[in-house]
Amino acid sequence: MDVIAGQVILHPLAADEVERVLRRRPAPGEKWAVDYPSDVQVDYLQAYLIEARSPQHDWYWQSQVRRRIDGLVVGGAGVTGPPDETGAVVIGYELAAEMSDSVHGVDIVKALIEIARGMGARRVTTDVFDDDQVRRHVYFAAGLTEELRDGRVVYLEREL
Repeated sequence: MDVIAGQVILHPLAADEVERVLRRRPAPGEKWAVDYPSDVQVDYLQAYLIEARSPQHDWYWQSQVRRRIDGLVVGGAGVTGPPDETGAVVIGYELAAEMSDSVHGVDIVKALIEIARGMGARRVTTDVFDDDQVRRHVYFAAGLTEELRDGRVVYLEREL
């Protein structure tokens, strides 16, 4: 079921849809942003396809991010599990260059938090590069806090 997140829709992807995206073939009538899917999204979708066939497939949720106004596919977002020993799952999103993280990111992250909560997670985590001020601001605005730094990587978390 699609999830409304402000001005965007998170459309969960079934395995056959993932295969189509990996072949870079939009569905009939579907329009994609110029840089969709990004290399990062391809990596996540390939991993998702493997996990979708595993016994713990219910812990993996990947979606297309679509603009509500016109349905243009502008990115991806997901939850990756199963939970670790602390009950944590990883959340993340990627948007096309033409989209603004500062406008849409917080809504996307808040939706991912609720999806993770609905899946039974007790904590969400993610990481960003320390020089990605916009992305860090998005995660902070959605309630995540800095857990630790390791070189250029900042690890963030939020208890649910």
